[in-house]
Amino acid sequence: LPAALVEDESADRQVLRRAAIDALQGLDLAPARTCAAAILPSYAHLMQLALGAPLPAPTRWEDALALRWIGEVTDAPDTALQASIAAARLFAAWGQPGVARELLETATRRNPSAKPESRALAMWALADVSLDVGDPEGSATHFDQACDLLWQVPTSSPSAALLAAMLRNRGERLAVRRAARAAADCLRKSRSLSRDLHDLPALSATLRGAADLAVSQGELLSAETLYDQAEASTASPVERANRALGKAGLALARGELDPARRLIEEAANAGANLPLIDANVARRRAELALREGQRDVALGHAQSALHAYAKAGAHEGRGLAMRLLGDIAAAHGEHAAAASHFQDAILLQVRTADLVGLRRTLVHAATHEESVGDPARGHELRGMLASLDDPGTPGPEHTEPEHTEASPNTG
Repeated sequence: LPAALVEDESADRQVLRRAAIDALQGLDLAPARTCAAAILPSYAHLMQLALGAPLPAPTRWEDALALRWIGEVTDAPDTALQASIAAARLFAAWGQPGVARELLETATRRNPSAKPESRALAMWALADVSLDVGDPEGSATHFDQACDLLWQVPTSSPSAALLAAMLRNRGERLAVRRAARAAADCLRKSRSLSRDLHDLPALSATLRGAADLAVSQGELLSAETLYDQAEASTASPVERANRALGKAGLALARGELDPARRLIEEAANAGANLPLIDANVARRRAELALREGQRDVALGHAQSALHAYAKAGAHEGRGLAMRLLGDIAAAHGEHAAAASHFQDAILLQVRTADLVGLRRTLVHAATHEESVGDPARGHELRGMLASLDDPGTPGPEHTEPEHTEASPNTG
């Protein structure tokens, strides 16, 4: 095809795509299966998304469409289901949870003979999608179903390693949403499994996740002990970056700016090469610059963090970066800009059901409005805060937990 037709988002291209889909659907699936098997190796890195791997960069819209197609035509049930899961995780990261949910439910029904491990991965992905749309009860149900498929396995099997990774990832996601008790329970179970498996890198990552949670809860002495324990094992570049970022958060919580700066740069130089790590590094740099009164530096890093969180599909991180932009503007007397950034964060957090992030943003926005002489608007925001189901709002003195990247479980 002409390069311009392939690359441009044009009306002609959409017509061509529709015609191609209609033609493919009318064909015998045997050649399609041969084609899918031939191109599958090119998508091996994206198939790791089904196993909880972080979103790589760059990814394209066509990648999700190709993975979805592979899942529809491949006759190997485990490969088909995992391709569909990988596609669904891409759609969810791009802000299309409805598409992701439908894809996961359809693929699970279409592949009833898939192994328990593959079906568990589908339930896990459904749990994450449910969390994204503000359905914590449905999310918990799906995750329990995933665990039930894997619990009855020998502790030395690959399934046990997968379960440990799922529990660690789940704990870290819940920590970001400040569901501290549930997060701690998942991390405790993951730590126990990793210890039984003698999987020291996984154990170290789980200890670091528990330390991040302790920082977010203001338990700084416990966090320091857990970070020290996590240091006992070698780690991948991704985990080294996560560990350094977590310790930077601890340093910022203590007001230790020079150690925080050193740890942030250590994370930046760890070689992780992932959008979410880049986003967390930029956010910590912005927070540090804001503490030091460097408005322009803080603004640049916060904007970089916002773009990187969007690339990583980290919806909570995007809201956090928008709120940070509001904090930077407010700290420098830019009241209209601050109100605009806070409003952007509120709209996003409502849309993505990030209720914990929403509560924090409402507190920041209300405090800002009250400080600039608009008590009516501040009262309105306080009323919105009071209307939320959970009246407990995390205190502003605690740092945000990192949106961490778990290394893919290939066992």
